[in-house]
Amino acid sequence: MADQTIQISGTDNQSMTVDLNVDGSVLTLNLTFTFLEMANYWSMSIADSDNVLILDSIPLLTGYYPANNLLASYVYLFIGSAYLVNISNTGEDYPSRTTLATDWALIWSDTGRV
Repeated sequence: MADQTIQISGTDNQSMTVDLNVDGSVLTLNLTFTFLEMANYWSMSIADSDNVLILDSIPLLTGYYPANNLLASYVYLFIGSAYLVNISNTGEDYPSRTTLATDWALIWSDTGRV
């Protein structure tokens, strides 16, 4: 399976429905991206196709290279792996309020990917 890039805008409280190929199946997930003003970072919430919340407020923080799997602690959910990757040369460790859409890509892949 090829990695899938999810286009995120920089709009606060942005929600989208995505169809993702994960582990040989197509999953429909509802993603919400929120900028947490007090903490100064973005978070992602994931709901299923019926809008039942699966995970709430996952920090969009990258850790060290290579990018950490944001869903590594949740492999038992079989919703895939998600990597936030800096696609620019800004040197940022995580997206700011204004750079999420321009300097970062969210890459989704199979659950078992290392």
